[in-house]
Amino acid sequence: MTKTYNKGTDEESTIYYHQVLEAKIVLDDDMVVSIATEFIENEAKNMTKQDCEINSFKRLSKSLKDMFPRLPICILGDSLYACGPIFDICKKNKWEFLIRYKDGSIPTLAEEYKEINEMGENEEEVIEIEYMYKRKPKIKATHKMKWVNDLYYQGHKVAVMELEIEKNQKKWKEFQWVTSIDVTNWTAGEFAETGRKRWLIENEGFNIQKNYRYMITHANSLNYNAMKNHYLLTQLADVLVQLYENGVKGIKLIKRTIEKISEGLLDSIKNQQLKEEDFIYERFQVRRE
Repeated sequence: MTKTYNKGTDEESTIYYHQVLEAKIVLDDDMVVSIATEFIENEAKNMTKQDCEINSFKRLSKSLKDMFPRLPICILGDSLYACGPIFDICKKNKWEFLIRYKDGSIPTLAEEYKEINEMGENEEEVIEIEYMYKRKPKIKATHKMKWVNDLYYQGHKVAVMELEIEKNQKKWKEFQWVTSIDVTNWTAGEFAETGRKRWLIENEGFNIQKNYRYMITHANSLNYNAMKNHYLLTQLADVLVQLYENGVKGIKLIKRTIEKISEGLLDSIKNQQLKEEDFIYERFQVRRE
């Protein structure tokens, strides 16, 4: 795909890029690993970004279901995924979804939610939150959550939930989601926390791979198949590095560089003698120290 900047001027430039849809599992605040990949290719030029992603998600969801048929999944996605085809796929695969929602995503649903809110028939919960940041003072904030259950869209029962965060008695941030799971006073806080973790996919997932560790925006090869193979190997390497970082106590505390972390991981792979049971596939759990 191509994108042209400053078209028609002396500073006109064209970049070439390839899109990929990645399924990442959010394991913790600093651990997001890839579990499936679908390259977005051979799409018609007149297709919108949403159409391209939905078509790719159809293929990706099939791969996920084939590889993990019994894994309970809740899809965290941006507002592009707030649509009937995605809801259909989740229902078919017996998955839940908690998707970032904007008023323009599904206008009829937004209008119904607004009317119920104005009638005062929504449910609410308010909690006090204390944010902890490294090398920064604590920030106290108020989370005001509102939601309406039992809404229907194209045959799907959904709930719409919004979160307003106040800091120093002033509105700080605002979020809204549509979900397949009923919201209650007991779960509203967890829903809000989980829904906001979608940014981890962008930050801990793609941003670090693009700009800090692996520089995946660099072409690496002019051969398209080689480029895809390099990308897939990068995802595999990233999974191993994250498991190593989060599985060995003290690695992050001593702030080792990615080069040193990779060297330590490579040494452990080269020096560890494999046993017969290492080649026998069995289910296992990875526990963080």
